[in-house]
This record gives sequence, structure tokens and C-alpha cells, in this order.
Amino acid sequence: MRIMSVGRVGMFNFFTEADCEKFIAMHTTKVPELLERGLLEITWVRASPESVLMFVIFETKEKGDLLFKEMSEWREQYDFKITDTIVFDGDVIQQLRKQ
Repeated sequence: MRIMSVGRVGMFNFFTEADCEKFIAMHTTKVPELLERGLLEITWVRASPESVLMFVIFETKEKGDLLFKEMSEWREQYDFKITDTIVFDGDVIQQLRKQ
């Protein structure tokens, strides 16, 4: 049986642009440590002044669930003012990337 990588897309909407900026700054310094624990790839996209869209790929669903839970607790710890969160996930079936 082939273990499939899992992709997640998350949209985080904040109350203010300043809240979003704080989240992005802190998130981009926290996340690199997760690269050694099952995170394969992450891309941040500024969707609006108050929103960030993230594309994430984890080695496995189990590692993704564990790291996602840890990062949710991290968000709660720092009390980011999020108005809405939407997350979709699924098996990565193919990737194409310009080298």
C-alpha cells in the first residue's frame, strides 16, 4: 500500500490587517521547525489585507492531523483575532512544479 501525502488549503480571515500581519510574521518563524516533523511544503498567499490563504502538504494524514492540531493550539495561545477559518484537505494525487 502506498502512503499518500495530504494537502490542506486553509483560509484565515482576521478582524484587522494588523492581526493578519502579526499572524503571518509569527507563523513564518514558527513553521520551519515543522519541516523536520512531517511538513513537506507550505505556501502563504495574501488573499486580502485581512486574509491569508495557505497551501500545505504533509507527509501523511496522521502527521498532518498532529501538526495541524499543534498549530491550532499555537493560534489559540497567541489569541489571534480570527473571524473565520475554512480548511479543505485531501490526498495529493499529482504535483507539477517548474524547477
